[in-house]
Amino acid sequence: MLRGFFFGAGIGRSHCQFDCVAVPRLEKRVVRAHICGMENIHKCTSALSPLITEADKNGIPLAENAINELVAATPAPERRDALESVRSAVKAHCDDCTGSQFDFATTVNDYIEKLIRDLV
Repeated sequence: MLRGFFFGAGIGRSHCQFDCVAVPRLEKRVVRAHICGMENIHKCTSALSPLITEADKNGIPLAENAINELVAATPAPERRDALESVRSAVKAHCDDCTGSQFDFATTVNDYIEKLIRDLV
């Protein structure tokens, strides 16, 4: 069960769009950056979800790669928040996990926490 794992589950892309006509030029960039950041987080959690469900230890490098891609796509000042968002999603997913799924999710969270600690 993946209840509560995805951000914006059930919400179509059209619901995430903003009417930027009334938004000043600088704020348009901020809105677009925020949307892009959420898309990167969603892409990461979407990759992690089946890996956690399968709980195959061979999937650990794939999970690390998904997280590393998120970090690479996220501007440095926003990395901690992005990693915290993914960590929260994985922890929420852990509430429904048992056995090997729980162990896999814990390994993923440990990796995320290491990356957060390593941020300067």
